[in-house]
Order: sequence, then C-alpha cells, then structure tokens
Amino acid sequence: MFQALAWNPDAPADASMLTELAWGEIGRSLCLSGRELEIVRGVFNSATEFAMGAELQVSAHTIHTHLNRLFHKLSVHTRSELILRVWKEFLFLTTSPTAGRCRSTS
Repeated sequence: MFQALAWNPDAPADASMLTELAWGEIGRSLCLSGRELEIVRGVFNSATEFAMGAELQVSAHTIHTHLNRLFHKLSVHTRSELILRVWKEFLFLTTSPTAGRCRSTS
C-alpha cells in the first residue's frame, strides 16, 4: 500500500515533491486537520504568512496562529523543524509495518 506514497526527486524542492496520497497519509498520521495540512504545504512551498493567508483567504495573523499551534502540536520550534518532522513521518510511513495510525509526536 505505501509504495504509492512516492516522492518525485525531480520535482522542485517544495510540496510537489510528495504525491497527494502521501500528503493525505502524512496528515492522517500526524492528526492534522485539512487546514493544518494546507499550512504545512505552504511552509514546504516557502510561502510567507501573508501569501498563505491570501491563498487561503484568511489574515496573516490567522496563519501565524495556526503555525504556532502546529509547532506545539508537532513539538517543533521552527519552519525548518516542521519540514524535517514531515519528512520523518513520510519515511516512517514508507518503512513501518504499523504506519497509518494517528501519532502526533515522536
């Protein structure tokens, strides 16, 4: 099943590196809401809070609040740590026989 969680090494270094299926499984495994997953993908795309807010039709302050809650939820402190946490989850999903369960921290 998790073979379909492919990544594209030829893609730009952004959210398009992971397939839609991979993003969905990462979101489920980390217990992320749809909005939280959109914001994580924005971080992967190096989007500013203002740009993410414009894309999602909310204020930059709302994005900032979501990011702070995501950092707390995933036990990270920076955008770089958030990206590493998502890659770590992707690797877990592709290698672990117990993958797929909701596990927000590790």
